[in-house]
Parts: sequence; C-alpha cells; structure tokens
Amino acid sequence: MKKKLLKTTAVFFAVILAMSSVILSFPVSALTEDSANDASAGSSGITGSCTWSLDKDGVLTISGNGDMADYTTLKGQPWGNEIKEVVIEDGVLSVGTGAFASCTKLETAVIADSVKKINNCAFNNCTALTNLTIGSGVEEIGESAFNFCIKLNEIKLPDNLLKLGESAFSMCYELESIEIPDNIMELPQAVFLYCIALKDVKLNKNLEVIGHSAFEECWALKTIDIPKTVNDIRGYAFKNCKSLQSIKIPQNVETIKGRTFENCEALSEVVFENGVKRICTSAFTNCPSLTYISFPDGFMDLETKSFAECKQLSAVVVPKSTVLVNNAFYDCGDDIKIYGYKNSSAETYAANNNFEFIYMDATIGDINNDNTVDILDASSIQKFAASKSEFSNQQLFNGDVNGDGFVDVLDAAEIQKKAADIA
Repeated sequence: MKKKLLKTTAVFFAVILAMSSVILSFPVSALTEDSANDASAGSSGITGSCTWSLDKDGVLTISGNGDMADYTTLKGQPWGNEIKEVVIEDGVLSVGTGAFASCTKLETAVIADSVKKINNCAFNNCTALTNLTIGSGVEEIGESAFNFCIKLNEIKLPDNLLKLGESAFSMCYELESIEIPDNIMELPQAVFLYCIALKDVKLNKNLEVIGHSAFEECWALKTIDIPKTVNDIRGYAFKNCKSLQSIKIPQNVETIKGRTFENCEALSEVVFENGVKRICTSAFTNCPSLTYISFPDGFMDLETKSFAECKQLSAVVVPKSTVLVNNAFYDCGDDIKIYGYKNSSAETYAANNNFEFIYMDATIGDINNDNTVDILDASSIQKFAASKSEFSNQQLFNGDVNGDGFVDVLDAAEIQKKAADIA
C-alpha cells in the first residue's frame, strides 16, 4: 500500500511538472491559440524546409532537406496529436520545438542519421512512446525533449552526441539503463529526474559536471561509478535515491553541495578521496544506513546539519584540518565516537556535544596510558583477549597494534617482540 501511494504521489507531481515544462517553453501569447485540427489520412503539407504526409495507419513521414518548423502552441502541429508512428527521413536536419509534444498515441519514432538537433519539447509528454531510434548524427537533444515519456524503457544515445538539455529525459518512469556518450562533459539540471526505474547508469570518462537534480528521485539506482574527471556535483544531484548503497567522491570534487545525497536511505558507504574539502548544509541529511565516515586529509569545512538525522552513525574520523560546526551531526543520536587529534576542532566538538572522543595521536600499543609501550601493555591485551578485563574505546584503538581491526593475542605478541628487540 505504501509503495502504491508513493508512486501515485510521484505521478501526480510528474504530471504537474510535465505540463509546466511545456508551458515554460512556449510563449504565453501562443498558448491561447488552438489553430490546428487533427489531420485526416492522406493529408500532407509543409513544415519549415521539409514536407510531411500522414497515411491511413497513423504513420507520419517527415522528408526533405533542412529544418522542421517549430510549434509553440499546445495543439499547433498541423498533423494533430493522433499519430501513432513518426519516421523522420534522411535529409531532415532538425526536429522542431514541440513538434510532437502531447502526441499521446505516438508509439514509435525513427529519427534519421542526418538529423543534428532534436529541439526543446520535441517529444514532450508522448506517454505511449515505447520504441525510439535516435540517428547517429544527432549532436544535441534539447530541454524536455523526451520529458514525461513514461513508457520509454530503452534509449541508445548516439556516440556523436555533444549536448543534453535540462530535463531531457526527466520522468521517463520505465527507463532502466542509460550510457552517456564520451563527448558529453556535463549532465544538465534534472536530466534524469524521477526516472524511478533507472538502475544501470554508465558515465563516460570525460564527464566533468553532474547537474542540479540530475538523478534526483531515481529510486532504483543502487550504485554509480563517478569518473575521476568529475569536478562538480551540484545540489540535489542524488537526493531521494532510496536504493543507492555506496558512493565514491573523486578527488577533483572540492565541495559537495547542499542536499546532494539527502534521504538516500540505503546509503551505507561513502568514500571521500583526497581533494574533497567542504560538505555543505544537509548534503547527507537522513541517510539512516550510514554508520561510518572518514574525512580525507586536507578536509576543511563541515557545514550545519550536513549529516543530520543519520541515526545509525557511530564513528567519525576527523583530520586535524577540519572545522566542525556544533550541529553538523544534528539528531544523530548519542553514541557517536569522534576520532581526532588533541586540541583540535573535533575534540572541542565532541566535548560540546557529549560525544566520546578517541585520540588518534595516542601511542599505539599504550594500553595503560603511561606514554610507553612495554610488557605491561602486552599483559593487558592478553587479559582482554581472555575476557578477563574490558577496554574503553580508546584502549581498543590503541590496542590494535597490527592494524587488522581486532585486539587479540597477536597484538600482544607484536608488543612482546618489539620489547625483546629493544632489550
């Protein structure tokens, strides 16, 4: 029942957004016009530098040499909105703005290799479109070109593609996979917004920018490999990706913008490469599966509520360079352990928020805190390993001498060996 309610809500907002994208793309004065009638079988005419013809089976053919006309009214296309298939033949150079917008019976579209550009809203709100062939010559796909094509589950983008417009494939609910061609350097705003079935994304190795809300509300997306060339991940880019489990932020991304990963409920692993310096407000708010965070050397600034409501977060590793604000981990519970350095911002933060603080600059192997590592420390570890004593978290940190993540007799043996070598 819950899933059905969520999808119903998504569809409701999607309809509103889809209509908004059409309205925003068309001049207000033109919206009052309703000049076109549904064309009958056998009709034909001119569209820009091309011609069109419609047969009795609802197949529309665009032919000629040059650009199609743009259509800036909701019902301005001369072939009407009852067409079932469109074939754009070789010689046509562009698909006009709004050319097939709201053709809700259109099931198949074939675009020739000669076409260089698919203009804004060209196939917007084609809710029955299931078969799409984009010619190899297409270099640009405009804003909202395939927005709200809710039945479209497969798209092969041409290798020559240079530019994608904002919301180009937003709200394609059944789209499951996409591969971004090598010449695309920026994914624009909302390009795959609300593609709720999208689970397989392959980004190219030249990509530099992932735009605002680019993958927001992609509920099925579990993992995505962000290439090292990316230097800008903008706000809301992965917000509400409910299935996203892990993410690696490449070193060229200095700042993680606000709400980028907000409400990623399954996110349990985040890796920050050296180079990441700042995380903005609410970037990881409400990521309840996140248990461990380690900031890289050189990391500088953690803004307000950047990890708020991460209820399972229990360990945070903070380098000397980092400045923490007092509500960075707002409403994350009381069991967080902060790992940091003496006289650091992290130590002050832990004290102000009643979090346990583990000194990372403590002497490894020094269990009894006498600033030396000797046979007495080895003895303490042996007692702990035999369950004859308990260790504090600081002692557990200090006691992992061999760095294997456990405190046991092997660590005691390491200390004994070093003590014997010294002697």
